[in-house]
Order: sequence, then C-alpha cells, then structure tokens
Amino acid sequence: MTVRFITMLVVLLLTGTVSASPLPVTSSQNAGFSADGLSNIDSFFAEEIAANRVPGAVIAIARDGKLVYYRAYGYLDKAKGVPMSLDAIFGYASMTKIMTCVAALTLTQEGRLPLKSRLSDYYPAFAEMKVGVVGADGKLSLEPQKRPIFIHDLFRHTSGLTYGGRGDHPIAKLYPGGVDAAFDGSTADFINRITKLPLAHQPGVTFE
Repeated sequence: MTVRFITMLVVLLLTGTVSASPLPVTSSQNAGFSADGLSNIDSFFAEEIAANRVPGAVIAIARDGKLVYYRAYGYLDKAKGVPMSLDAIFGYASMTKIMTCVAALTLTQEGRLPLKSRLSDYYPAFAEMKVGVVGADGKLSLEPQKRPIFIHDLFRHTSGLTYGGRGDHPIAKLYPGGVDAAFDGSTADFINRITKLPLAHQPGVTFE
C-alpha cells in the first residue's frame, strides 16, 4: 500500500500522464540483437505453456528508445480459451517497489521530492487522519498524529498505514485486504477511502 502512494507522487511529479504511443520499431540487427537468440524466447515460452507452468506472457525488449521485440504468448484466460493480448494488464504487486523507489529517489536527487516533505503537501487529506489505539478491553479509540507522515515514512514503511487481511487486528480489518479492493476506482476514490480510516501506528514509530 505504501508503494502506491509513492507511485502516485512519481507519476504526478515526473509527467502527470502516461503516453499511449508505442515506441518506434527497429530490427534486431539494427539494434544489435541476435535474431537466433531472440527466437530462443519463443521456444522457452512454448515449452513453459505446454508444461502448464505459466498460462501466458507478454515480452517487450527495447534499446535506445526503439522496440526490438514485442510478442504475446499463451492465454490471458486459459480456462476460457482467451488468447493473451499485447495490451494485457499484469499485477506487479511488490515488484513495483524497486522501480518506484528508483524513480522517486531520482526526483529526490533533483530536489523535486524532498524526503522530509509532508505527504499532505501532495494529498492534503492525510493530514486529517487519526491514529487508532486498541485498549485492553479491545475497544478502538482515536488520537491525533503526534507528527505528520513524511515522504521518507513511505520509503521506510513507517507511515502508520497498514494492509487489510492481517489477522484479527481491528484496524487492519478496516483496510482493503486484496489487490482488487485496493485498486478499485480512481486514485482520488482510493485516497478518499483510505484517509477516512485510522492509522495503525503513529507516523515514524513502527515499521510495517
């Protein structure tokens, strides 16, 4: 969940939009690739799909801003016989952390995303979030943030935000517990839902 907020910031600060235009295409020879070597990719995925180890895949290889290799393999939905398409969308989950953090640290290096800036500078609703405290009787009470959520808290997983579906913790039960629930609707919808929930910890105190 934390990486989602960094991703939002990166997209807004870098470009604000994502280009839908494809890269210009070039031949493997002009790009310095072996045509025989690239054909091994076809053989590999044919074997993997036949062995039922993966249902399908989309592979894109580019060099110097030009697309060398772009193919879809197998099925988007094998049970229904739906073939894989080049525009298929894949959930990367935690694999996005590496890519997002490299981009965000680049912005930090450029002075465009200071680590000590407040998350609420970019998304004001986070300033209003309360911190949930579970008493000995199991009841949940709310207290104000002792200090704001900083950008570096998103990097360190010390923002106080949590994930749903984590045991019997009463605060975690309030949060979306799956990918579909977390990503349902627009970014504004997601933030609107999350910021109405309590934080599980005071910002900067607990790693989660």
